[in-house]
Amino acid sequence: MTDRKFPIKIGTKLIEDLMNPRPGELDYHAITTRLKGTYRFSGAKGALNVHQHRHLVCRLVEMDKKGGFEDSEDSFQLWNQCCEWAFHHDDHEGITGDIVAPVKNLISSRTNILEIIETKLDWAICTHLGINHPNKVIRGLVHRYDKAAETIEWVHALGNAMQDFNHSCPEWMMDKGTALITWARSQ
Repeated sequence: MTDRKFPIKIGTKLIEDLMNPRPGELDYHAITTRLKGTYRFSGAKGALNVHQHRHLVCRLVEMDKKGGFEDSEDSFQLWNQCCEWAFHHDDHEGITGDIVAPVKNLISSRTNILEIIETKLDWAICTHLGINHPNKVIRGLVHRYDKAAETIEWVHALGNAMQDFNHSCPEWMMDKGTALITWARSQ
């Protein structure tokens, strides 16, 4: 390990050490502005920006309330936490940028440094915003919707055919894909 710090300036604030971000070091307005200007899939023509993508993921969770969550108080709380996290799951990309899946997968196959950075940034952002810190269950559930959104974007925003590397997506979501993309673009 090294004692070296890795500073990064986002907006008006300096995060003194990317490996130990503090909530008071965040300029959330600048983070949101960067999410709106960062286009997914390496900026491919037709891609959503990260801000629109987070709205899409949140919308998928909201739409799946009856399909994926039981009708009980505990399930309602779980669903509500998933909705909250779905909207913020990529906020760290306002600092790190959007790293495309093949590159992220390659880096993750060699080191867990991206996971560490993202998790620490997520903690600082949640604390800064005063929202719940997602546990493994919430992260896992939202990850499924995130990957479904990625597939919807691949097909309905970019106009690509399904590929072996696309993640599964419920048929009813894919059937609404074009309308979902149109809606997400308006956000």
